[in-house]
Amino acid sequence: MQLDPWICRKRGFNAFDIRIANSIIDAYSKCGCVVSALRFFEDISAEEECGIMEINLFWVCNGMWKEAVENFERMEKIGLRPNRVTFLSVLNACSHGGLFDGGLRFFDEMVNKHGVSPDIEHYGCLVDMLG
Repeated sequence: MQLDPWICRKRGFNAFDIRIANSIIDAYSKCGCVVSALRFFEDISAEEECGIMEINLFWVCNGMWKEAVENFERMEKIGLRPNRVTFLSVLNACSHGGLFDGGLRFFDEMVNKHGVSPDIEHYGCLVDMLG
């Protein structure tokens, strides 16, 4: 399945509009089209905050826990500040991937380093991870 050229050419959408780009990545994610999602992601700006967050959700949805954690760490290295949704995706990845130490570390960084207040979903990931 190759959706993005058709959408951009036939419908006149700007693929570099981050909302369109994220929707295309999301569509590939839900279809399990790993190669197409990654190819499209690499075509958009690597430092585009929303795109990086969307690809992180892609990794989680497709059971690629290690890649989700690596992408999260890459996001931090280039200076993007994670938000509550980004932390939720990386905690979910750690929970499902059995990455207990990483999950606890990310939770601690979320609260103490980034000042993000955990909510019921974050705590749910911790309970799932440790349960």
